Amino acid sequence: MSINKINVEVTQETEEQVRQNIETSTDPLDFLINLQMLERIRMAKMGRKDLGFVERTYMHAVDNPNYLNNYVTLEEFGKDVSTAKCLRRLNATVDSLKERINDTRLVVESEAYATARVYYSAVKAAAKVGVPGAEAIANDLAVHYKNRGSSKVEKKDTETPTEQT
Repeated sequence: MSINKINVEVTQETEEQVRQNIETSTDPLDFLINLQMLERIRMAKMGRKDLGFVERTYMHAVDNPNYLNNYVTLEEFGKDVSTAKCLRRLNATVDSLKERINDTRLVVESEAYATARVYYSAVKAAAKVGVPGAEAIANDLAVHYKNRGSSKVEKKDTETPTEQT
């Protein structure tokens, strides 16, 4: 009986192909930039609700361009509006992919961790009954749990003197 919900092996070639496809998929978007954190913080943010405001404003600007400041053209405004909508759609697609990858990774990691814990329990049990080589494996794997339980040990050590008084 297998506990795996996802039982696949992604080859190195497949991983590289997917990574390459993702990288090349952005080639047509050669205008993409990376902002510094401070720049990102200082930028005016347009939320989902603001998109409707911007689109409606653009529609009015098309009919009444005389209200636009002279440092921006109607054509530039239109490009910004349509590009913002396009990037939101692309972002939603990427977010969906990222969520599916994260969910799948979570399941696969959970399965691997559960199997590792079962194996570790079996090795510890084998070491207790003296199976040759099991103690060395158990000691090697125990190192990963060493720091996790230290706070519990320290807490017990500090409580012991007060209990004896």
